[in-house]
Parts: sequence; structure tokens; C-alpha cells
Amino acid sequence: GGGGGGKQSRAARRRAKKEEEERRREEEAAVVRANTVDERKVEMEKMFKTMKANNFDFEVVEIPANGDCLFAAVAHQLTTTTTTTTTTTTATGITITSTATATTTT
Repeated sequence: GGGGGGKQSRAARRRAKKEEEERRREEEAAVVRANTVDERKVEMEKMFKTMKANNFDFEVVEIPANGDCLFAAVAHQLTTTTTTTTTTTTATGITITSTATATTTT
């Protein structure tokens, strides 16, 4: 006898197959993400290490990648306030420190 309810419709089988394929793709993508090196992170770590080793006092500013990012980065640099400190020791042993601040605007 046919008790009913045991057989899936063709559409239900297609949906189930599609859901299974999607789940499998997501699992594969997760494995790829877990095994992929984040090149941007590696680059940033190297940059910060170099800056620290050379006593550079730079600030990293995130510029949105929107097609105008190069221009936005240049504009940011042109409107940045820069402070320069110079220390000089004279022949008599006197240390002179001067600080200059410059703001460039477009």
C-alpha cells in the first residue's frame, strides 16, 4: 500500500538538490577563505614594521576605493598639516630644537 507522503514532487527534489549544491559551494568557499593569504594584511604589517624600524611617524589613512581614490589620496596629502622638528647641537654643546608647522591647501 501507498501510505502517501513518501514521494517528493519533482520541484521539491530540484529545490533540495539546489540547496545541497549551494551548501557544498559555501563549504568549499569557506575552505578557500581559510587557506588564502590576506595580501593586504601582509603588506600593511610589513609597512608598519618598516616604519617603526626607521622611526617614521606616518599615519595610514583609509581612502575608499570608489574610482576617484587616487585623486582623493592626493587631495588628502595636499591638505595635510606637517610638523617638522629639527635638533641641532652646536660646537659648544648647545642643543637647539626648532619646530615648523606647515599646512598646505589646494
